[in-house]
This record gives sequence, structure tokens and C-alpha cells, in this order.
Amino acid sequence: MARKTIHTNIAFDDVKKTYYVTLDFGVVDGKQIKKTKTTKNLSEAKQILKLHEADKVKGALQLPKKITVSEWLSDWLNNAVIPNCEKTTVHGYKNIINQISAALGNIQLQSLKPTQIQKYYTDQMTEKGLSANTVAKHHHVLSSALSFAVKQDVLFSNPCAKTTPPKKVKPEIQFYDLEQLQKLLQVCKGTPLELTIYLGAFFGLRREEIFGLMWENVDLESRKLFIKVARTIAGGETIVKGTKNQTSKRAYYIVDEIFELLKTAKEKQEQLKQLLGEEYQDSGFVVTRDDGTPYNPNYISQRFAEFIKKHDLPPLTLHGLRHSFATLGNATGISMFDISKLLGHSTMATTSNIYTHLQENLQVEQINKMANALSGKKD
Repeated sequence: MARKTIHTNIAFDDVKKTYYVTLDFGVVDGKQIKKTKTTKNLSEAKQILKLHEADKVKGALQLPKKITVSEWLSDWLNNAVIPNCEKTTVHGYKNIINQISAALGNIQLQSLKPTQIQKYYTDQMTEKGLSANTVAKHHHVLSSALSFAVKQDVLFSNPCAKTTPPKKVKPEIQFYDLEQLQKLLQVCKGTPLELTIYLGAFFGLRREEIFGLMWENVDLESRKLFIKVARTIAGGETIVKGTKNQTSKRAYYIVDEIFELLKTAKEKQEQLKQLLGEEYQDSGFVVTRDDGTPYNPNYISQRFAEFIKKHDLPPLTLHGLRHSFATLGNATGISMFDISKLLGHSTMATTSNIYTHLQENLQVEQINKMANALSGKKD
């Protein structure tokens, strides 16, 4: 026999010139678990065994499991993500997992190395042309999945912790000043986009909140409007869900301009309901087509972009109306705290992080006040 034992748990094959190290993981679920590693070097074989025994003493052994990165990501998605996350989040994760699996999926999970992950990040930016922000999302998804593997005792440590993901680049915020916003409000009057634009400009609503607004949450008599539902698109599917977070559930006083638009929209829907009869679909949403069905949010976003271009206005998205609301609010003296509440942010830190330009303007004002005080000038 070519293979013979030369040391406890180490054997040598004099034909293949290979050392075989037997790693004993003990009894798991009534079965003795052992794994063999090979090397051409005796000192390396002894080192492998030494490290294994040290991990056994520390209770840091990683039980061998034959599962690939792709298989683990799929299990994590089905067992940890889908039962606990919104459909929009699941859709985003699925797309990222598909891309990770295409590059790293065939690697054994327990053999995945930080260097392989780091190369994946680099390749996605240099070869696939993905932005740093997008690759940072890939890092978040992969790291979350591997952290779950650590919790499940499939991995001893998370290899993502030893990588350096790309730094996120803060996107430039598009917003209108008062004059630009006034022009937009003027030119949109009487158009199908009027109510949508006014809700975004006067209340700073998110796109999904505008298209999730239902008549049951609008009280014209007491002039109260409640944000409770969001309606968005994920993977071509329209999803109606709760608001982004608990603080996103909020109420607004309906000012005169919005009151008149809502009243007109309600009356028009009632007239169309009578006119179309059974062909009218009473969806309960505020912003709808003439047959009562709600718009696809992506369709309105496209129409809005075309409308902006047609009227020779600076580029702006529907979400830019929300940014314009925050900027104008700050300019008119509304505190950052109150702006945060009006926008439905989870914390004021979120608001401050997004609207750094507001903080910069505030610093200019404060520094000028200090300079005037020190120089003896009056404000």
C-alpha cells in the first residue's frame, strides 16, 4: 500500500508524493465528521493539523458543508429575505444576487476568499461599468448573506469583513428655486400632471406616496390628508404597500390650492363614474386615468420629464419636487427638524445627510452674523 501513517492524523503516499491530513470534527447528529486535506509539504501538513486542533480547543471549528455561493445566496433569499422584506427590496436583491452568482456562484462557500470578492468589486466597475454606489449595494447584499452564514454556523467568519468596498458617491440633488418652481406650477395648470406636481411641490411627497394616495385618506371636510399607503413598481409589477417607515405615516393640512385641485379631481371622477358606468373601475386612488384605473408611476415620470423639456425648464425628476420642497422650506425659515417631520424621514440625521446644501447655507448665515458681531457691524 502506497499510503502509510507517519504521524497521528497524517499519512504519506510515496507514489503520489502527497501528505494526507485527517481533520476530525467530532460527532455531529450521531455521525463522526472527518475531512481530509492534502499537501506536498510535511511541515505544512503539521501546520494544518496544528491550526485545526487549536480551533477545536477554542470552539471555532467550521463544519464542512458542500454548498456553493450561489446555493447559499438562494437559500438566504428564500429563508431570510423574502419572509421579512418588502417585494421591492426582494426584487432589488434578486437582481444583485444574479450578478454575484454569475461571477462567484460556483465557488464553494467555505472556500470563498476576500481576494475573490475584492476582485469582483473591481471587475464590476472596470469591466461591467457599474458605479461605485451600485457595487457598494452588491457588497451590502453579499455581506448580509455571509453574515447570516456565520449566524447559522456555516462560516466561522465573514470574508467580506476583510474587503474594501468602493466608497459611495453622494448624488447631486436636483431642485428648483422659488422662481423656477412658480413657473412650473403656472405652466402645469389645467394639464393631467397638475395634481401630481402640486402634491409634490406643496407637500414634498415621494412619488410612491402620490400614486398611493387614496380618497379614504383624504378628508376634505376637515382639510386633512393622511399618508398611509405607497404604490410603486418592482420588476414590472405594481406593488401597493405600507409607507417607507413608521415616521412616513403622517398628516398634512390641505391648503386652499390643493383643496381646490382635490375637490375638482373628486367631482371629475364622480362624473366619469356616472358617464362610463360599468366600464369605470373605482380603484379608490386619487390620481387616476379617466376610467378610474391608477397610473403606472413610471409612465407619469416619463410624461413629467417630457413636460419639463417641452417648457424649457431645467432638468428635474418627480422626486426633485420633494427636494425643491425641502430647499424652499429652509429658505422660508422652516427648521431642519420640521422639514424632517414634513418629509417623513426616520431621523433628522437622514434629512441633514441628504440636504447638506441647506446646512452650508445656514453656515454662511451664521458665520456672517459672527463676523458682524466681532467687527461691530449691525445685522
